[in-house]
Parts: sequence; structure tokens; C-alpha cells
Amino acid sequence: ALRTGPVLLSILGVTALTNFFHFSYFPIVPVIAERVGAGSFRAGFLAAATGFGMAIGSTFVLVANPRRGRAYVLGSAGAFVLLNGFALFDRYVPVYLALLAASAFVGVFGATQSALVMTAAAASMRGRAMGMLSMAIGCLPLGMYALGELAEVLGAPAALVVANVVGLVGLGLFLVWRPQVLQVR
Repeated sequence: ALRTGPVLLSILGVTALTNFFHFSYFPIVPVIAERVGAGSFRAGFLAAATGFGMAIGSTFVLVANPRRGRAYVLGSAGAFVLLNGFALFDRYVPVYLALLAASAFVGVFGATQSALVMTAAAASMRGRAMGMLSMAIGCLPLGMYALGELAEVLGAPAALVVANVVGLVGLGLFLVWRPQVLQVR
């Protein structure tokens, strides 16, 4: 399916990169919360920013009906860029707003992901294509491990920045090689 489906390969590559480099931040949320002096309630509220932001991004897709391929890629790229504020700001409100904004972009990414896979695969291959999507999402635990190791060396904020910059550069290079997802309506 991948040999004959360059659009599907393009979609899955973006998924794997985003899951490995971006979503791996989840275990770092308590570390950042502690760094900005958040108590239990505010730390929980900070963690909830991911869900709030994703709801905002998903609603945008519902209302605006953007070109799915471009929205998917821009959602990923925006999340990479904005998560750096979450890592670097040193006060609670800017950290919260950066995570909320990054998560809104991830909401756009997530709201378009399955639809892109389903439209890129032939009807007879859709089950397998969704299985391949699950495999690409499966890069997340590997990214968490890598980010944890990097955080041990550099500290959590620097590790997040490195992961997101490498993810953004990797995304750009991948799209030079496999730009097909950008053409999907």
C-alpha cells in the first residue's frame, strides 16, 4: 500500500515525526509546572490546557473546513513552534497560553489525521491504512524515552526546545522528500 500510495506515506511520515518529537512532552508537564511554581490545582489546569487547546483546534476545523492536507501540516508545524514557549517562559500564564496555543494547532492536526488516511487509501485498504496510522502513532513512547534521556542531560526546558526544533526541521526535510500531503483537499 505504501509503495503505491505516496500520499499515504506522506501522511504517515508527518504523523510519526509529530508523535515522536512533539507529543513526547506529556511527562514533562509536571516538571514545567513545578518550575513556574504551580501548586496542584494550577499544575492540573496546565495539563488540561492540552485538551482545551485541542478542542479549540478541532472546532476550527469543523467551522472553517480548511484544506485538510495543509491544515494537517500547519497544525504539526505550529505545535512544534509554540511548544517552545511552554518550555522557555518562566511564568505560569505565558507557559499556560503557549501550551494552549500549541495544543490548538495539534487539534487541527488531530482533527484532520484520520480523514486524510481514509481518503488516501483505497476502500479495500482502509483497515490496513488505519493500522499503519496506529503504527506511526506508536512512535510516541520512543519519543518519550528519547526526550527523557535528553532531559537528564540538558534539563527539561532545553530538551523540549531541542526536540521541537529537530522535529520542525525533520518535518520540513520530510516534506521536501514527500510533499504529497500538502496537495490533499
